[in-house]
Amino acid sequence: MDGEDRLNRIEDCLLQLAETMGLMNTTQSSTHENMKKLLDNGGEMAEMQLRTNSNLLQVMEVAQLLAENQRAFQEIGKLLDDKMTELVDSQRHTDERLDALVDIVQGLIRRLGEEPPAGSSREDELDS
Repeated sequence: MDGEDRLNRIEDCLLQLAETMGLMNTTQSSTHENMKKLLDNGGEMAEMQLRTNSNLLQVMEVAQLLAENQRAFQEIGKLLDDKMTELVDSQRHTDERLDALVDIVQGLIRRLGEEPPAGSSREDELDS
């Protein structure tokens, strides 16, 4: 190998080294851009996670309110059932008293509708 071949080989190696350095610079620049995008995306994802956590807290608060309202509605339902039972009992008592009154009135009507005994008048019967 003579000096000129050696210089050509060194020159080729330097050209390859320059090309490789250029590719490395391009790759490094691209890597920096990608890292910046990743960091930006990471920041956006962190903000989205915070919003999601906030929304979840709101959902949990609403769920708690719903559970409290459901308990209150159940209590109101039980109270209504109790009052309805009282009303049914009261209506039954009223019906019994009305039935007794109807029986009394019907008895009076029957007695008044009968012929008065001999020697008495209807007025005497009503007075007794």
